[in-house]
Order: sequence, then structure tokens, then C-alpha cells
Amino acid sequence: MIVKPKRPWYLFWMSPAAVFLAPAVLLYSVFFVWPAIQAFYVSLTEWGGFAPEMRFVGLTNFRELFYERRFWRALTNNFIFMFGGGAAT
Repeated sequence: MIVKPKRPWYLFWMSPAAVFLAPAVLLYSVFFVWPAIQAFYVSLTEWGGFAPEMRFVGLTNFRELFYERRFWRALTNNFIFMFGGGAAT
């Protein structure tokens, strides 16, 4: 039985698989990962949307959200729509 030696991890980038995966990973990172990180950062700030200054408030926005009655009603409606619509199909 002949055992081939393991290739070092950094040689993966020289393989054809990496050449084909690189554009997909790049597009995924640019159009999903980076905007998701930015959206999370904005959710931790107090910002009007047009003003240039953003004040970091941490998790205060989420704490206020959990006390908001409309949030729980909207979440309930989404679950009803999601499970009710899925069961109807």
C-alpha cells in the first residue's frame, strides 16, 4: 500500500478547485458578508440615516425592541405566515 504524503494547506490555492471557488467566495463576501457586518454595526448605533454622525449605543436598541408591542405582533404575524403558508402548500 502506497501512502501519498499530505500536501500543506497553503498549496490549496494552487489547485483548480481554488481557481473556480475564488470568484464565488469573493462575490459572496462582497454582497452578503460585508453588508451583514455593516448592518449589525448600524444596529448598535443611534443614527437617523442621513446625519453623518453615528452614536454608539450598544445593545440598547435591541432592549427597546423587545419591549415594543408592535415588534412581537409583527413577529407573530411572520411566524403565522411562514408556517401557515408552508402547511397550505
